[in-house]
Amino acid sequence: MSTYGYKIGLTYAGQVNVEDLLVSTHELVPPPRGMSLESSSTVYTALDGHSYGDGYPICQWEFDFLSSAAFNVFLSLLGSEESVSVYITTRLQTHTTYQCYTAILHKPRIGDSCNWAPGGWTDVLLKFSHLISYP
Repeated sequence: MSTYGYKIGLTYAGQVNVEDLLVSTHELVPPPRGMSLESSSTVYTALDGHSYGDGYPICQWEFDFLSSAAFNVFLSLLGSEESVSVYITTRLQTHTTYQCYTAILHKPRIGDSCNWAPGGWTDVLLKFSHLISYP
């Protein structure tokens, strides 16, 4: 049974709770340790000193450790592509509610957004861009 509401899938109806990704092997995938949700992809500072955003929202999910099997589930969403359109349900900055988005999942880069360790991957950072609130 899932504790958190983080979900991912290639379709809205096909979203699976992150903690249940490997339910067939009885391995629990931890929910993201941390996440960030930015309202725009770029922030500018105007001449008068106020900041404003431009572009689509972005999101990141951070995992301290993912087993090879769990990491491969995320990679399987990408197939052979560097990025793929997905549906995610993630916690809002208020940390009390969740929202579904269509988003672009980007392939993690070894050394940049993940590192190999015996038995799996550490410091995994899943990056999502071009978030659009759904439905």
